[in-house]
Amino acid sequence: MAFLLDTNVLLWAAIGKSDLGRRAANIVMREPNLYYSAISVAELTMKQQAGKLRMAPSFVDDLANQGFKRLGFNDQHALAITRFGSLVGHDPFDRLIVAQAAAENYQLVTADRMLLSLGFDWILDARV
Repeated sequence: MAFLLDTNVLLWAAIGKSDLGRRAANIVMREPNLYYSAISVAELTMKQQAGKLRMAPSFVDDLANQGFKRLGFNDQHALAITRFGSLVGHDPFDRLIVAQAAAENYQLVTADRMLLSLGFDWILDARV
């Protein structure tokens, strides 16, 4: 089984923030197939450029050193966006990441209430 962390969860996991629930923390600490999206790197970079976030220049390298694997974005992921019409108007980064998880058959770990409300058993609450 593989897990994709959304951007907020990735940031929490990378910096050791305690917002992760027990189950999510266990996934982050124990699962060997733990992925982050290249989309998350783009989102975090944009937030840094806007002055909303500070990241070390080595942040991406640090992710690999912590055992996280990068998942690139491809055409299959882009086409999977159509499966989530109810998310039109929702944060575009979240829409891309949920499409990636669906296309790859990965479990998505998120704290985003809108994504959790979709009711899919493969979307896991990061606060649990």
